[in-house]
Amino acid sequence: MRVVWVRQILAFLVLCLFLLGYTSQALAFPPRTIEFEQIGDADNIPDQVVTTLTEDAHGFIWVGTPAGLVRYDGYRFRLFKNDLHTPSSIAGNFVRDTLAAERGHVWVATEPGGISIYDAQQDRFWQLQRSEAFSTISGMGQLTSLAGYGNAIWAGTTSGLFRVTWHGEAHFEIVKVDLLPSFQSVRALLLDEQGQLWVGSSDGLLVISEPLSVTTPEIVLDNHRVRSLYQIQNTSLSESTVVLAALEGHGVGRIAQTGSEYQFDVLEDVLEGETPYAFGQPSENELWVSSANGIVRLKIPSFMVVDELHHDPSNPYSLANNDTRAMLRDSAGQFWVAGYGGGVQRKHGGNNAVGSIRFSLSNPRSLTEPNISSVLELANRDIWIGTRGDGVNVFRRDKGVIEHYSPAERAEHGLANGWITAIAQRENGEVWLGANPNKLYRAQVTEGGDEFVEVTRAEGFTGSNVRVIRTDAADNVWVGTSDGVLVWDAETNQMEQLQTRDGDILTSSINAIEMTANGGVWIGSGTSGLYYVAPETQTLLPIAVFDNSGEQINDLSVLGLLEDSNQQVWLDSPQGLLKLTPQGDRRYVGENISAVFGNENAPFGANLLEDSEGRIWTTEYVYNPSSNEMWSLHKADDVDIGTAWYRSYSKTHDGILMFGGSRGLLFVDPEKFEHWSYQPPVVATELRIDGASASLGRIQNTLELDVTERSFALEFSALDLSEPMRNGYRYRLEGFDEDWIYADASRRVASYSNLWPGEYQLIVEGTNRHGQWSDQQLVVDIRKLPAFWQTPWFALLCATSLMALFYFTMKMRTDFMARQQKQLERVIEERTDALHAAQSDLIEREKMASLGALVAGVSHEINTPVGIAVTAASTLGEFTKKTVSKMEDGVLTRTDFKQYGEHVKDSTSLILNSLERARTLIASFKQVAVDQSSEEPRKFVVREFLNEVTHSLHPIYRKQKHSLVTECPATLEIETYPGALFQILSNLVTNSTIHAFGEEPGEMKITVEVKGKNVVLKYADNGKGMDEDVLKKAFDPFFTTRRGSGGSGLGLHIVYNFVTQVLKGDIKLNSKKDKGFEAVITFPANYRESS
Repeated sequence: MRVVWVRQILAFLVLCLFLLGYTSQALAFPPRTIEFEQIGDADNIPDQVVTTLTEDAHGFIWVGTPAGLVRYDGYRFRLFKNDLHTPSSIAGNFVRDTLAAERGHVWVATEPGGISIYDAQQDRFWQLQRSEAFSTISGMGQLTSLAGYGNAIWAGTTSGLFRVTWHGEAHFEIVKVDLLPSFQSVRALLLDEQGQLWVGSSDGLLVISEPLSVTTPEIVLDNHRVRSLYQIQNTSLSESTVVLAALEGHGVGRIAQTGSEYQFDVLEDVLEGETPYAFGQPSENELWVSSANGIVRLKIPSFMVVDELHHDPSNPYSLANNDTRAMLRDSAGQFWVAGYGGGVQRKHGGNNAVGSIRFSLSNPRSLTEPNISSVLELANRDIWIGTRGDGVNVFRRDKGVIEHYSPAERAEHGLANGWITAIAQRENGEVWLGANPNKLYRAQVTEGGDEFVEVTRAEGFTGSNVRVIRTDAADNVWVGTSDGVLVWDAETNQMEQLQTRDGDILTSSINAIEMTANGGVWIGSGTSGLYYVAPETQTLLPIAVFDNSGEQINDLSVLGLLEDSNQQVWLDSPQGLLKLTPQGDRRYVGENISAVFGNENAPFGANLLEDSEGRIWTTEYVYNPSSNEMWSLHKADDVDIGTAWYRSYSKTHDGILMFGGSRGLLFVDPEKFEHWSYQPPVVATELRIDGASASLGRIQNTLELDVTERSFALEFSALDLSEPMRNGYRYRLEGFDEDWIYADASRRVASYSNLWPGEYQLIVEGTNRHGQWSDQQLVVDIRKLPAFWQTPWFALLCATSLMALFYFTMKMRTDFMARQQKQLERVIEERTDALHAAQSDLIEREKMASLGALVAGVSHEINTPVGIAVTAASTLGEFTKKTVSKMEDGVLTRTDFKQYGEHVKDSTSLILNSLERARTLIASFKQVAVDQSSEEPRKFVVREFLNEVTHSLHPIYRKQKHSLVTECPATLEIETYPGALFQILSNLVTNSTIHAFGEEPGEMKITVEVKGKNVVLKYADNGKGMDEDVLKKAFDPFFTTRRGSGGSGLGLHIVYNFVTQVLKGDIKLNSKKDKGFEAVITFPANYRESS
C-alpha cells in the first residue's frame, strides 16, 4: 500500500477551482433555491427520528427508525415492528442499517436483534438469530453497517467483519472475515463498483480488493475513526475511484484510487472539526454532506462548497431539522433526506430549469414580502418585484435583493401605497407603477435614487385601481384599470380614456393588454370580452368570438392574452385556452385547445408567456403548438408559489420566465426544462381475503382462493413518489371484466367476490404524475378452487338428473296436455255449435225485423189506395141513394140522370185505379215475402226484381224524401237466391238512411251489369262516407257508430255473410270521409256454377 499526501498541491488546485465555482455560482440565473417537502408525520414515522433510507428493487422507500422499519409506497406508511412471539417479524426495532437486495428483498441490521431479511416473495422476515447457522459463531457484537448486494452481504460489527449468505427462508450461512487486530471494531462498509470492499473502523480504513476470496486487507488510512463511506458517481472521475470517508471530528476525507495507489486528503472548508453523518448526490455534479448542523453542498469534481442548508423557521420549505442522518437518490431521480427530529423530506423537483426566491428572516438577500403581485426586468437587467403590501424589491442576478422601496421608507419620495399591481418601463428609462388602491406612479431610475411621482387627475388619470401597464413602440403608456383603459401620450404628457366607435367609454375591468407586431393592441376585459385597437388609432373595436360549432361565445371573460412570434393570438378564459382564427371583420373562431386535452371549463393559467421554441407557459400548464402536446405543472416540477396572481408575470431579455404568487417569485428557464416522463413500477401494497388482511406472499406465484374464500381485494400503487396523488390507475380481471376499470389515487383497490371457479389474471396499470401510462404492469394470476358442487362430475350428475326429471316431467305434461286437448276440442265444438246457432238466430231476427219494417211500410202504402177506393165507393153510394129517391118520387130529370152517370163513371174509375195500386203493392210484397221466407234459389229477371225491391223499400226512404235509382239490362235473368239479395239491398238502403244522410235528401243508386259469368252489383250513396278506421271495421259484428241510437252493428256483417256464404261472391267497400259510399258485390249469375 502507498498513500501519497498532496495537501499543498491540492490546496492550490482547490483555490483555483473554488474561484471558478464561486464565479459561476454567483452568476447563476435563475436562482436554484433548494426546497423540501415533508413526507409523513410523527404518526407515520415514530417520533420523526430516522436512521437510514433505502430504495428496494421494486421502488418502495424503506425508512429505518429506532422504533421499527417503515415502508412507504406513496400513500401509506407500513410499520414493521419486532414481536417476540412471531418468528416472521423483524429481528429488532432499532434499525442501524438497511441494504436492498434483489427481487425486492431487504437486509436489515437492528440492535438488539441482529440481522434479518425481508422476504418480498412471502411478505415476511427471516431472522438470522433464529437460524442454525447463528449457533456456529461465538458472537457477532453490535451491528453497525451492511454492504453488498443480493443474497450474500458483509456485516460490520463492533467485533469484526462477517459474511452472511441467505439460501432462502430460515437457511443462512455466516463466516467471520479475518481483519487486522487493530481494525476489529467496524464502523462503516462500502462495496465499490470495482467489487472492492472498503472497511472503515475505529482505527482507520482498510480495502479488501477481492472480498469473495478474502484477500489480505490493505491499510489505506489509520489513526482515524471512520463513521461512513461513500463512492462518488461522476463520469469525469472514471479513471479513478473516489471514496469519501466521514471522519469523526475531522470532517471529510477523500481517497482517490488509481490502480494500486491511493491519494488521501481532507476537504477544506467542509465540516472542519465536525463529524459528517452521510453523503448523497442529487445529481452527478453535486454532492451533499450532512452533519448535526445541516447540509453542505459541493460541486463535483471540484469539491468546492456551493452553500449550506439549514433549518429556517420562517421558511416551510427549508430543512425540517439540521440533524440529517440519511440521504437517498431514488431510481426516478428524486432526492430524499432524513434525520433526527425532522422525519423524511423529499427535495422539490430536481429540475435545474426552475428556481424561486421567497421571503426569509434568515437571508438578508431574500424577499421582504412573500406575496408578489407584479414583476419586470428593467433595461439595466435589475428585476423590480412588486409585492402585495411592502412596495418594491429590486433583485440583481448576482446578488439577490439589493434594494427595497417600501411605503414607510419612501413616503417622502412619493410612494405612499405598498401593493404594487403593475410595472412597465418606457424607452427613456422611466418606470411606471400601479399601486392599490387607486394610485399610478412614475419613477426615474438613477444611480442616486429613485423618485416616485404620482400621476394626477389633472394629467388625465381617473383614479381607478391599476391592473396592467404596457408600453407601445411609440413609447406611449397603456394603463388597464378597474374602470377601462387609459393611454398616456408621450408627446402631450396627458392621459386619455379609450372609447368605442360609438363614443361609449369602456368602464369594465381590464385583465390583459397585448401589443401586436403591426402596432395594434389587443385588450381583454374580465366582464365585457375582447377588444382591438388598430394601429395609429385609439378606438376600441369589440371582437366577436365564436366556438367551433359557429355559436357566439356570449359573456366572454378574458383572463389573459398573447400574440406569439407567428402573430397567432391566444386567449385564456374560464373555459380554457382559445386559439383565435380570423373569420371576417372583427369575427374570430376560438378553438378550445384545453378541451382537446380534457381540461375544458378550467383556465389555462391566465399569465401567458411564449418561449424560444414557441411553447406557451403559465404556472398551470405548458402547451406546444408544433407537437400539439400539453402537460400540467406541479410542485414536483418545483412550481410551487402558492396562488399564482393574475397579471403577475414577465419575461427577461434572455428568455427566463417569471411568475409571481402568494409564496414567492418563480423563475423558469424553458430551454433547460425537462418534461417528467418517468415510468413507475406498479406494485401490490396490501391483500385482503374476505375483508381480513393477508400476506402479499400469496400473490407471488398464483393467488389461490379455496372454497371458503369468497372475495379478495388487492391494493396497488404506481411508485412515482414525486406527487403520488396525481397518479392514475386502471385494472382488469381477464376472464371476468370486458373493459378497463379506471380509478384515481384515492381508490387504488381491485375488489372481486363470488368468482366462478377457474383461472383468472388481474392486470393493473398506472401513470406517472402527468398521466402518462407506465409500461410496467402488475400482473397477478388467480385461481379460484371449486366446491364439490362446482366440479365437473357434480355438474354431470346434476345434468343427468335434470335430464331424467325433464323427461318424466315432459311425459306427464304431454299426457296431461293430450287429455286437456280432447276436452278442449269437445268444449270448442259445443261452443262453436252454440255460436253458429246464436249467429243464425241473430241473422233470422235481423231478417224478421227487416220484414216487419217492410210489412209496416207496405201496410201504410196499401192504406192510401184502399182509403181512396172506400171514400169513392161511399160517395158513389150516397149519390146513388139520392138519385134513386128522386126516381121513386118521380122527380128525376134527364139532367140528374146524366149527372149520376158521369159521377158513376168517375167513381168507378177512381175505385178501380186505387184497387189496382193496392193489388200491385200486395203482389210485390207477396213475392218479397215469399223470397224472404224461402231459402230456395229461383230464376228471375233482375229488373223486375229491382222494381219489386224498390216498391217494397219505398216506405223506408220516402219519409225523408230520399231517392233510389236502379239501372239494369231489361232482359238480364239470373238464377240465385232472391231472398238473400233482397236482404243485402234492404240492409244497404237502411244503412244509408240511418248513417249516410242528414236532414238533406240523399241519393242512392243500384247498378247491375254482367261480366262473364258473374253479376256485378254496385250500390252507392252520396252521403257523408266513412273514414279509414270505420271502413276497416265495417264488417265486424256489433260494430256501429250509433251505439246509443238503435244501431245493432249487424247490418253490414249480415250483408257480408249473405254475399260470401249464400251468394258465394265477394264484396268490396269504397268510401272516404264526406265523399259517399260504394259497395261492389260480385256473385255468380247461376248459383249452380259456383258450386
